[in-house]
Amino acid sequence: MNSFLLPPAAVLVTRILDSKNATEPLIEMTSHKPAFSFEKQGTPLPFSSPEKEGIPSAHICDFLDKIRKDTTLNIHNLLIARNGRLLCDVSFGAQDSNVWKYTFSACKSIVSLAIGMLVDDGLLSTEERIIDIFPKEVGAISKIRIKDLRVEDLLTMRAALQFSEADSMTTTEWLKGFLNSAVKGEIGKSFKYNSIDTYVLAAIVVKKTGKSLTAFLKERLFDPLGIVNYYWERSPQNIEKGGWGLYLLPKDFVKIGHMVLSGGVYEGKRIVSAEYLQLATAKQVNVVKESQLFDYGYQIWVGKKSDSFLFNGMLGQNVVGFKRNGILIIAHAGNGELFQTSSYFHYLIEAFDRDFEKTLPKCPKAERQLSQMIKALSLYFPQKKTWRQSLLSAFSAKPSTLFDKVLGRYLYVRGDRGSVGLMPLILQGVQNEYAKGFESVSFFRKEGIPYLAYCEKNARYEIPLGFDVPLKKHLVFGKIDFLVASFAKFKYNEEDRLVLILRLDFLETPCSRILKFVFKGDGGIQIFHAEAPGEEFVSETVSEMLKQVSEMSLPLVSGVIDRFGEDYVELKLRKAFSPIITAKKEITNE
Repeated sequence: MNSFLLPPAAVLVTRILDSKNATEPLIEMTSHKPAFSFEKQGTPLPFSSPEKEGIPSAHICDFLDKIRKDTTLNIHNLLIARNGRLLCDVSFGAQDSNVWKYTFSACKSIVSLAIGMLVDDGLLSTEERIIDIFPKEVGAISKIRIKDLRVEDLLTMRAALQFSEADSMTTTEWLKGFLNSAVKGEIGKSFKYNSIDTYVLAAIVVKKTGKSLTAFLKERLFDPLGIVNYYWERSPQNIEKGGWGLYLLPKDFVKIGHMVLSGGVYEGKRIVSAEYLQLATAKQVNVVKESQLFDYGYQIWVGKKSDSFLFNGMLGQNVVGFKRNGILIIAHAGNGELFQTSSYFHYLIEAFDRDFEKTLPKCPKAERQLSQMIKALSLYFPQKKTWRQSLLSAFSAKPSTLFDKVLGRYLYVRGDRGSVGLMPLILQGVQNEYAKGFESVSFFRKEGIPYLAYCEKNARYEIPLGFDVPLKKHLVFGKIDFLVASFAKFKYNEEDRLVLILRLDFLETPCSRILKFVFKGDGGIQIFHAEAPGEEFVSETVSEMLKQVSEMSLPLVSGVIDRFGEDYVELKLRKAFSPIITAKKEITNE
């Protein structure tokens, strides 16, 4: 297929799905995200028991049990608060709620708060026309086409302009690209969810204040709330991305959500006017296609039937506040959700969209059961083995003994390795930082700790293997530092071959890399790569993009798509997201 016939976003997708060759980005743009530091946690949240705040601990246990059993949700962290007090802080598996999280579109709601502050200060009106704010960035024809585009249209996702987040990966001129793009629908009436709407709002904050969005929010939001650890990725024009790109601690989302629930006040200090928040958290647009549970306000989702608001980011990043009872739930996950389509929201609304008492008598037994359940959900608190499990483990080979059997270096033999790497493919796309191809793996010990070295053509990643509890390590991909937790286990498969399964959770993101090493008797291994979220998440998006391409009256492109169809797309996705590499143990003279 001739790539020059495809739109730039489709060209990038075809490159990513080419498993034989390393992906070449269309533009050189990489994040310089700093390493996360545990030392910067900010002002701590007050903690309270559920009963003291009027919620039975047993009620929370029932909710957590439903979340735990529903494996489609892949919840990473979940915090429950009421009246600004933290009642429940749960980390699932190897996750850690003391690590900042990539919020995706949930940070759009924070941009809305910044716009509200400008309105409160008299620096901006929601009726102000965009061509009056950015006269130099809008071409002559576009000035006519978007003459009626207002700030409120951006706030409510009714700009109806074509330039989207996918296009931002193919050009450096985001603001001009958006303001001079075609209109699809009717400005001010057609709801079209677009992260670049939010980027333009971020640019408005910069234009009106003469400060970066982060600097403005530091003064007006972050410092007053005791928030000190955050990072917001920027565009090629050095403006915060606005609609995505913010790393924030879950506990700090509790503070922001509580401030919104309190009508714009935090610890007695006015942050945003109640008037603006009333508009921002009220239905401004009726949403049909994207959500059955929420409508849209000012960059904030609004419950259709429940008196609630939602900061929503894809893959399961959610802040939900119930106005009727002051309950706030923050969740970070790693599932395939784009909007509010998962069962999580049904569990949430069923459990918390109700009236609760102001306070309840103490119930030590229920509180103890909740505490035990929280520990059981985390891999950092190994559970005591039953006598039967202890007896069986006494006759089983220890991980250290099994690790001795696999020591050595294994070199690439075959497989489509061109784009295979340690970083999950979805994360590679988000960060515009692509792997250069698999080379080898090595198993060795360092200071008595089992290690895996995963080598690509331009990088070597050394990972400590946590067999009893997860082990954390900073890994640098290009210029991007990620904190990764590893958890490993040995088993034998149905062919009695030794298998090592390694899960690497990129703790700051929703993404995980799962590696399965199958050791053969001849010194060879097969390495199965998987990730969560995986190919299911992108299959619908890619299929929709190819469908749009096939409708572009390009005979060559349409012919190729008609010939291969969805089966071809699924095959390419499987190869890209679940590659299999065969390697052979290196023979030494020792």
